[in-house]
Amino acid sequence: MQGGLSGRPLRELSTTLVADMFYLTGGKIVIVGAGGIGNGADCYEKIRAGASLVQLYSMLAYAGPGVVKKCTEELEELLRKDNKGLEDAIGAANEELRTK
Repeated sequence: MQGGLSGRPLRELSTTLVADMFYLTGGKIVIVGAGGIGNGADCYEKIRAGASLVQLYSMLAYAGPGVVKKCTEELEELLRKDNKGLEDAIGAANEELRTK
């Protein structure tokens, strides 16, 4: 049995795919951002690309359940810094993050 690719190596590609799907659907469907999320900045990047939800997987295995609280706190700080609510942040950087 062969293993797959997951975690950090997928971050950029998965963010681009989130942005493309948000654009193609006009932001009318819920998109779950996954792939390479290890901190609040990664969460925020997926959200700004168009994700309504984010999924932690590999990082949970490496860092344990405390990573969820860490990511949440960092995300809250980034939203506060940008003076945005979560709803306002979804898709906010879509154009710059999607493939042209």
